[in-house]
Amino acid sequence: MHLSVVIPVYNSTASITKVVDDCFAALSHIDFEIVLVNDGSIDNSEEVIFQLAQQHPNIKAISLAKNVGEFNAVMCGFFYADGEYAVIIDDDGQNPPAEILKLLARAESGYDVVYAQYAQKMHAGWRNAGSGFSNYVAWLITDKPKDLYLSSFKVIRKDLVQKITTYTNANVYPDVLVLKHAQNIGTFAVEHKAAEVKSRYTFKKLVSVFASMLITRFGTMGHLLFYLLIIVTVFPLWLLLVITAAQLLKGSGWQFSEHGLSLVLTIVLVSILPKTKTDRQFEIKKSSF
Repeated sequence: MHLSVVIPVYNSTASITKVVDDCFAALSHIDFEIVLVNDGSIDNSEEVIFQLAQQHPNIKAISLAKNVGEFNAVMCGFFYADGEYAVIIDDDGQNPPAEILKLLARAESGYDVVYAQYAQKMHAGWRNAGSGFSNYVAWLITDKPKDLYLSSFKVIRKDLVQKITTYTNANVYPDVLVLKHAQNIGTFAVEHKAAEVKSRYTFKKLVSVFASMLITRFGTMGHLLFYLLIIVTVFPLWLLLVITAAQLLKGSGWQFSEHGLSLVLTIVLVSILPKTKTDRQFEIKKSSF
């Protein structure tokens, strides 16, 4: 098997069939497989990917027991990928499968990993800002070249994939592992399309990515660093917000104590913070193989 196309799938009934069809159109002249990992979708994505697996013998469909996040779904796909190279693409149509061949050719010229670089990213401004922040943090805590954009669209050699899958913590940021083990890192400019479905990128996901990066890089110490940074950076702003809001409420005739308001706002804050995962990276509910 020359190439494994790993696609984490979440609520992508509207787009995943077209993504798969485009893969077959683009890769028909090489030996390839597609590994579809349904990450606890609440639509009928599971049904769709198993139908696709029935139609095509070179498709592996995997459905996880619960939603574990994109990075853990990717780790699952890596675990079952048999190709000499593995490529990750999104399930929303933003990574044109025709561009896979460009990254693959670059990787075959002697690179452990080749990252897609976009002349123009078709993400919303909020997501671009979040990606910029993630890349900056990765530069701070790893040996990432400052001008390297850690795109989710990338081709990785099998021996590097095997090294990555030895990591078993459920709090995982795969690119930190790639940067740890890769000797030769390449890039290639590719097209980036607008998503076929609405973006699922949120502030909560950004915070979760930040935590996963620290934990993947520093292990248990990463947990401590994450919560220390939250305390140092968020608490002063939190205190100011509580005091200001309480004064405004009192000035408008509301009877509301600072303690009561602080409790309400703290509950809101805790609800958006990522929970550190203590179980396995993934548990498979069913598969097509």
